[in-house]
Amino acid sequence: GTYEQAKGVFSAAASSLAQTIEFIPREYDNYLFITNIYNVAGDALSRSYFDTAAEWARKGIAVSEFGPGIRYQYAVALNGKGESGAAEEQLRIAADLDPNYAEPRIFLAQLLMERGDRAAALELIEEVQRIRPDYPGLEDLIESAGITGTEGE
Repeated sequence: GTYEQAKGVFSAAASSLAQTIEFIPREYDNYLFITNIYNVAGDALSRSYFDTAAEWARKGIAVSEFGPGIRYQYAVALNGKGESGAAEEQLRIAADLDPNYAEPRIFLAQLLMERGDRAAALELIEEVQRIRPDYPGLEDLIESAGITGTEGE
């Protein structure tokens, strides 16, 4: 079935990346890629893959602690494991490492809204509006945050 096919494709990709990392252990991007595919598998196949994603992310951070992408992927894994506080911490690090990286700010804003901290979420959304005004879905996020701006005043 489709699930088995997806699992097979995932396994082949993960195995290939793991072999590549074994061959070239200092290449940061490969950790980013393998963490990302384990996160996708965590969403699509089984939440247990988030554990492996987090392990790969930690290895990638050991290779390059200043990589904002691996911090973002680590946050996705941590959140998938139910560790939203630790995910928030990694998202803040990713955002600090790259002032133009919108994704960690968007994800962090969503986590803050889930917790009810709309003011902090709004600050992040406004940052994204400044750095990436064309960010897809930004208007929907603003609406879901209950931020109406000046309409109706």
